[in-house]
Amino acid sequence: MPTAADGSVILGSYERFVFGYDLHLTNSDSGKGANEARGESSLTPAFACPAHLSSVRCVCVKGDIAASGGSDDTIRIFDLSSRRDLGVLTGHDGSVTCIDIHSRDDLPYLLASGGEDGAIHTWHVESFEKIRELKGHQGTVNGLALHSTGSLALSVGRDQTLKMWDLSKKGCTFTKRLPNAGEWISFDDSGSEFVVQSAQSVTLHTVDRGVLPRAELLHDRRVLCCTLEGSSRVYTGGEDKAISLWDFRSGKRAGSIGAAHSRRIKGLCVPTEGLLLSADSDGIVRLWD
Repeated sequence: MPTAADGSVILGSYERFVFGYDLHLTNSDSGKGANEARGESSLTPAFACPAHLSSVRCVCVKGDIAASGGSDDTIRIFDLSSRRDLGVLTGHDGSVTCIDIHSRDDLPYLLASGGEDGAIHTWHVESFEKIRELKGHQGTVNGLALHSTGSLALSVGRDQTLKMWDLSKKGCTFTKRLPNAGEWISFDDSGSEFVVQSAQSVTLHTVDRGVLPRAELLHDRRVLCCTLEGSSRVYTGGEDKAISLWDFRSGKRAGSIGAAHSRRIKGLCVPTEGLLLSADSDGIVRLWD
């Protein structure tokens, strides 16, 4: 459940729709600091689009561009500033399971997608022309992350491997087998660290130290979603219906919200400093301060 720079929150659904919400932040006292000045915050429905022929598997937002991947093997592109549907990208032979977008000079530049066909496709955002197809995973690509340079990508798949890709040389440069299949992966804001979610754990890694984790965040139940707040905090949610907060540096649990939802938690994001959004499998979205 990512957010756009303009305060829009984008969600995908099992029922093929992509939903947009506007996030409203109300300042109670302009003379106070950012966290102290914020009053009540709220979400209001902005749009609903039947983006796919079947369920939405992933969504990603960068700047004014949003993209969704579906079980209909397609990627749908939206312009959030004008609320326009920009069209469809095709090429995967199976569901599109993960998307990431890289910005250059604060503008969306490169889109990468992974799918059930084991392939990763890269696209120019402005022209929506396909750049190349990368093959290496034996089975579904569960998650991928583009580095801040735009020249490097990491991916995790159902084949229990983590792969590093040199996008300029068009190939996989490194493969590491994992104890469990990775389900999500992301770089932190600095690009020097990355996070892998799999089964009942989330592992923290430093890029220049290889893929061995520097810390492991263990859970009692399966983790279904994870998000970062800059390079300081990690939030996790899943089958235990709770939200856990972890210190990114030490890897220690810093807090939790027990019974945050009545159903399993499927999505988390940080729309702005000090706020957290969560969504469950019933489609309930909650905003936490």
